[in-house]
Parts: sequence; structure tokens; C-alpha cells
Amino acid sequence: MKIIHGRFKVTIPREQYEKEAMEHLNQMTETPGLIWKIWAFNDNENEAFGLYYFRDDAIAQLIYDNMDPKTWPKFAHDIELRIYDIQEELCKACKVPL
Repeated sequence: MKIIHGRFKVTIPREQYEKEAMEHLNQMTETPGLIWKIWAFNDNENEAFGLYYFRDDAIAQLIYDNMDPKTWPKFAHDIELRIYDIQEELCKACKVPL
């Protein structure tokens, strides 16, 4: 199991960012192998954050390898993407729904 972590700054207000994100929600929900995504926003830093959960490691790696920041909207900058293995037993002990 894998988590893709994405973090980036935005140059537009949070409300506008959320409206833009809603317009792309169907594309996000149709991502192959995506179980869920957590959306978060830090108003003080004008920074968006996302966690993408995949049960299939190969699909997660493929999605991660194709997340090209050059194709992201112009309002997103300082984009940081990372992929992690999920520590399943520790997550289960903390009641994470895997």
C-alpha cells in the first residue's frame, strides 16, 4: 500500500482554489486505483495539501511517475510530490481505515 503526498502553494484565495478543485473532482475520482484522497488547506501559508491512498503499489507508482508539475494550473507553485509505503500495522493500531 502506498500514499502519495502532494503539497503546493497557491496564488489565489482559498475559496477560488476550492472552486477550481471542484471542477476537476470527476477527473480525480476516476483516477485508477485511488481508494481515497484527503484534501487540506493552510490559510496562513496559502498552501494546499493532499494525501492519495492506493492499495496497489504498481498503480500508485505509475500515477506518481505521471504527476508532472508542469501540467498543473498556473496558480500552483512550489509543488512537492512524494510517495511513501504505508506502515500498515501502525496505522491499524491507530484505527486508520485501510
